Amino acid sequence: MKLTYILILISLLGVTSCSNNNKNEIAADEILEKTIESKYYKITYNSVVFKKNGEPINTINDTIDTFIKSEIKIFINSVDDDIKELIDNNEISGKYELNIITKHYITTYGFISTIIELNHYTLGAHGNSVFKSINYDIINNKFVNLADVAHFNKQNGLTKFNTLLNKYFINKDSCFSDKPTIDKNFNTFTIQEDSIAVYFAPYELGAYACGSAEIMIPINELP
Repeated sequence: MKLTYILILISLLGVTSCSNNNKNEIAADEILEKTIESKYYKITYNSVVFKKNGEPINTINDTIDTFIKSEIKIFINSVDDDIKELIDNNEISGKYELNIITKHYITTYGFISTIIELNHYTLGAHGNSVFKSINYDIINNKFVNLADVAHFNKQNGLTKFNTLLNKYFINKDSCFSDKPTIDKNFNTFTIQEDSIAVYFAPYELGAYACGSAEIMIPINELP
């Protein structure tokens, strides 16, 4: 593989999500969907708790938990008195809705990745979605950015990565109007066993009807 950073991790670490014989066993306990509901809003969410050798990895767990709780609080506070009055008087139907979907990935070479999708509906024509990713290097106990693992610091590293994005972009029915292009600060991604997955929310590449986009780039093709 060309991804030196990951190759070093593979040589240093014995990490799997399923092997009981491995001294650094990484596992994930999924927190099933929960619901918070009132007359004015409905919130559903799930989460995950990561463990190393049976012990919680608090650094990443706390980050995920804090983010989800913060988004829930912000959403509840967004239901202002004017909206409540309209609902109370039956002048509008429905309620505000927030659906938080958390997915995770554990590689055998030392990374934990979480992608959190937040789907908002605030009584308009349709809702909207955004993504938040959290990526963690188990060996060095630190969070990592896309620039770290995709080698943006190499000569033409970012340009080469954007070329790969377009190579592996699937534009079904030619719905999306824009080509996927990122800058050095882009950070919505996950590290999976053989690929880097990059995520674009609705409206980022085209009309809302096109939905979101997930582009899988093989790790062995990274700059």
